[in-house]
Amino acid sequence: VPHPVLALTTLFVAARISDIKGVRSIYLIIGGSLSLAMFLALTIMGEHGLWSKYVLLILSSVPTDGLGPIITAWGATMNNRSTTVPFPSSNDTNGHLDEKDSQEYLIQLEEYREATKVRLATFTAIMFMSSNIGGIVSGFGFPEWDAPGYRFSQGINTSLMIVYTVLIIAVRISIKRFNSRQPPSAWTYPI
Repeated sequence: VPHPVLALTTLFVAARISDIKGVRSIYLIIGGSLSLAMFLALTIMGEHGLWSKYVLLILSSVPTDGLGPIITAWGATMNNRSTTVPFPSSNDTNGHLDEKDSQEYLIQLEEYREATKVRLATFTAIMFMSSNIGGIVSGFGFPEWDAPGYRFSQGINTSLMIVYTVLIIAVRISIKRFNSRQPPSAWTYPI
């Protein structure tokens, strides 16, 4: 019971704060770092301290399980706004477009809107597909020969959390670089 309650509490608190602040990645980095520290402690502990291992296992999965929807919201925000079609300025007289330009603009706008829906659906599907593959593989990640300490298995978990945290940091840095190259009036990606 403690795991779902802690994950749900983490989700509500982090989602509320990230919506207020408009920043998603920092909470994912913090959650990944906390999980990484917990998995590293589990790997080092080996077969000693059953209750402390239980507590560490619960605490290690809460940040990542509770922050999954924030990853989806981050991708949805990026995909929803990244296909803004600028209003055409060619053949523009006194702020009005002729009928041909107006039709072309509407067609282009509709194509961009459809592309946005496809990108968002693809992003969400890949995210959930990856987590489901992780669930399938994890059933084979704790073999009998590794019991009772499961050092090899916890080492795999630790290395995957390193990859997760590094990827989130890399995405945050690349988005900050992209945003810094945009003119002040342009729309920028959320970090």
